[in-house]
Amino acid sequence: LIELRKPGLKVVPRMSIVVHYDGNVVGEYEADLVVADVVIVELKATRVLAPDLEAQLLNYLFLLERPHGALINFRPPSVERFLVSTSLTLAARRAFCHRDAGWQSLTDRCEELRETFVDVLHELGAFLELSLYEEVLTFLLGGDTAVVQRVPLRRDGVTLGAQRLHLIS
Repeated sequence: LIELRKPGLKVVPRMSIVVHYDGNVVGEYEADLVVADVVIVELKATRVLAPDLEAQLLNYLFLLERPHGALINFRPPSVERFLVSTSLTLAARRAFCHRDAGWQSLTDRCEELRETFVDVLHELGAFLELSLYEEVLTFLLGGDTAVVQRVPLRRDGVTLGAQRLHLIS
């Protein structure tokens, strides 16, 4: 931080990212650093910079509406860095069309899910990581107790374990 601030750059450590939908907080995240109010920097100490870390940084860029980001990994023998840039604005991510001509609502709950998801896309924009939409929809549809179920996995009558699934009844 000291080195970044020496040339007069504004550096905000641990910037809070709060995701709102319809007046509700539906997600909370934290960017490691925001430099000069333009670049989001994520600091890591991992064997390899996996694709999910790039996706996380891209989510942060979209949610904070910033154009540039950097992943910096301090664990390898020499420091690794990966730069991410986007020109997609929130307005551009909201400019999409959906085609639901083939949609068949089996229940009223199916129609509610479709409408809710389209509303969420229009509010948050497209191109965010799938897990973020999943988190928002789970919240809006009543939380884990209403949506998440553990379903037993069986083979030839033998229970192998259980899988956590998002189910809507």
